[in-house]
Amino acid sequence: MVKQYDVIVVGAGPAGLMAAKGTGENGLKTALIERKRDISKIRRSDGGGLGINSHLFKQMLIYNPRDRRFCIPTSGFSIRYDGPIESLYGFRVYSPGGKFISLGDWKEMKKDPEKNRVGVSLDKGLLLKGILDEVEKKEDVDVYLGTNFTHIEKVNDIWRITTDSDEFAARCVVAADGVNSRITRILGLNKHRKFMGTSRQVSITMKNVEPPEEKDGLMFILTDYGIFDVLPLCYKGEFHVGAFTHDPKENLLDKIKKLVNEDKVYASWFKKAEKTGEAQSCVVNLNSPLENPYHDGVFIIGDAAWVQEMGNMAALCCGWKVANAITLASIEDTFDEETFADYLQWWDDNFYKPFGHIEFGEFKFSKYLTADDMDYLASLIRKPLPATLDFFQLFSELKIAYRDLIPRIQEERPDVFERLITMRDARETDKKQSIQAGIPNR
Repeated sequence: MVKQYDVIVVGAGPAGLMAAKGTGENGLKTALIERKRDISKIRRSDGGGLGINSHLFKQMLIYNPRDRRFCIPTSGFSIRYDGPIESLYGFRVYSPGGKFISLGDWKEMKKDPEKNRVGVSLDKGLLLKGILDEVEKKEDVDVYLGTNFTHIEKVNDIWRITTDSDEFAARCVVAADGVNSRITRILGLNKHRKFMGTSRQVSITMKNVEPPEEKDGLMFILTDYGIFDVLPLCYKGEFHVGAFTHDPKENLLDKIKKLVNEDKVYASWFKKAEKTGEAQSCVVNLNSPLENPYHDGVFIIGDAAWVQEMGNMAALCCGWKVANAITLASIEDTFDEETFADYLQWWDDNFYKPFGHIEFGEFKFSKYLTADDMDYLASLIRKPLPATLDFFQLFSELKIAYRDLIPRIQEERPDVFERLITMRDARETDKKQSIQAGIPNR
């Protein structure tokens, strides 16, 4: 027998959970379908970081330590989180020789953590489980964990969702099934998106990692054999250590082992380090964002509508906003695109218009620059740049800083200047190679 609902939400990540929470609180009979049996177990590579106290996608996330709540005043909601947190103070980019560019004066900022931190690391599994616990208490929400979505089709005015165990029907569907969304593929929506390659990441959780400076932010390490990220986790003493690439032939686990055990500079960080968990991985197809995340009664939200991970905060906002848009449409008993004009305008103003045309390519520094080149370039920026955990701002601040340094580089190191020009001119060629190496499952 087909199970009848007002709304079906596919996917219980941050976006899907908030959509189900919102529609349930608003009295709509909601089905939440999730393939995982335990959403608190994060099997993919994820450092669990959240940017706070600054705007991202025109949204602002703050943390209330007294009530243990993450609050988003720009969207008008908050969520409780009972797990641990650790303060983060920005980015740091390290060169092969150990020189670094800091976004934020971490030592100074740590004197007043609650005021100055620009992010926190947290246990994402506990965050999701906390929201799920609230959702499961809603009389109007039925949660189907361990249920694998297989197909979607429209019959007359009703969408039918097929899973490995049941069939569901509703006038409205929320596709929150992640960046490799099956719903967008079945509906043919990816055919209108630009494929930009396949991103791969592998990470290991380690304890007792000891950088020589402060270790309270997201650290990128550039070497002549790969790019790595090191992030302190919310459990004191533990770190996420990862590597990423667009090349399917690269063995990222071997590269991490080389960094940890053999690197002349960075192996010293890991002398006392111990692995505390199994390696995790993440494979993501990079499709351009959806300009219109609505299709005939189906909303595509969160990572499913974006180019890669949009971040937990933005995904929560999408779920909350779409739940209220669907509620208003249900009251008016109409589900045409005009009814959702406010939500679609919100998406356009906050996401697509400012960021939808930015292409996330891979920077192949070691292909064009020597280790000495990268050390020289890192040494030019000695004062901390503005603190942030926003990747868009990271790239913007670095671009501005080096734009102003170009005359100096050209005078002091014309050889490095020429290699930078070569790297810039080869950007499109490198991008095409990354796309060709990818696996477009459209």
